[in-house]
Amino acid sequence: MNGYIDMHAHILPGVDHGSDSVETSLEQLYSAEKAGVSVIAATPHYYPDRIGAHSFFERRDAAVYEIMEEYSGCIEILPGAEVYLCEGMQNHPRLNELCIKGTSVILIEMPSPPWSQRYVQTLEGIEDRGYRVLLAHVERYPAKNMNKLFELGFVGQFNAESLRNPFLGRQINKLIDNWSTASPISLESGADQIITAPLQPSATILQMIFQFRSTTVVPNWSYCI
Repeated sequence: MNGYIDMHAHILPGVDHGSDSVETSLEQLYSAEKAGVSVIAATPHYYPDRIGAHSFFERRDAAVYEIMEEYSGCIEILPGAEVYLCEGMQNHPRLNELCIKGTSVILIEMPSPPWSQRYVQTLEGIEDRGYRVLLAHVERYPAKNMNKLFELGFVGQFNAESLRNPFLGRQINKLIDNWSTASPISLESGADQIITAPLQPSATILQMIFQFRSTTVVPNWSYCI
C-alpha cells in the first residue's frame, strides 16, 4: 500500500472537538489526500469515566457511517479511539473494539503527570492482553516522565502541528535525544482541524520504523505522519 498512514485523527462529525459537521470532515479528508495519506484512523476521544462504552461506540459508528455515505475519496478510514487512561483499563470488557480497526493498536491519552505505579501497571496490563499501546501526543508531557515509559518499551506519537510550535518543538527535541535508548516515536496529523502542518518534510526528518506486534497492521510503511 502506497502513501502515509495517519494513526491519530479527529475527523468524525459531531463526536468530539475535531469536526462540527460532515462538510468539515470531508474537507479534512480531502486535505489529507493532498498530503499523501492513504489510511487514516478515526480516533475520537473516549473517556471511560464519563461515557458508557455502548453510547460511545454507537455515536462513533454512526458518525463513520455518516461520513462514508458522503466521502468518495481514496482514503481508507479505520475506526478507533483515543482512550483516556483510567486505572484498571486493562479489564475493560470491550478493549478490542477500542483498538484501531484491523490492528491490535490502542491509542492512549495519559492523564497529567506524575503517574503512579498503578497507571504504569494499567499500561502493562493492556499489553499483557496482547494489545499494543500507542501513547498520544507525547510532546505535551515532560520529557523526563515520558522517557520513563519509553524505557519500559512503550511507543509514542506526536502531532505534526507541534513541529511549528516553539515550545512543543523543544519538547520533541528532548525526546529525540533519547531515541537511541528508547522506543520509536511516530508522527501523526492529530487532526483537530484541516491539516496544515508540513507533513511530508516532517516525515522525511523522522524516518522511524514503528514495529507493531500485530501482523494485521498495514505492512508497507516505515513512518507515519
